[in-house]
Amino acid sequence: MTPDVHPIGPIQVPVTTSVSLDVEAWILHFAGGYNLYSEGKSRLDLIGGARYLKFDQTISESKVYCSSKVVPPCDNTFEVV
Repeated sequence: MTPDVHPIGPIQVPVTTSVSLDVEAWILHFAGGYNLYSEGKSRLDLIGGARYLKFDQTISESKVYCSSKVVPPCDNTFEVV
């Protein structure tokens, strides 16, 4: 026969939590065009561009556990009837 185990009850532990999120971004975009050839209805253009993306993020978290309650030890005894 196995012992009937019951929890002592809810244990309350006060917790203080702090979370910080820092995001930094650089977005650069360059574009240009040049007409190489144009005569009558014909034309030849050269177009180009560049894009630079940079993202930096930092996530920091801190937790502080404070408890003034002491949980009594379990003596693992039970009664068989």
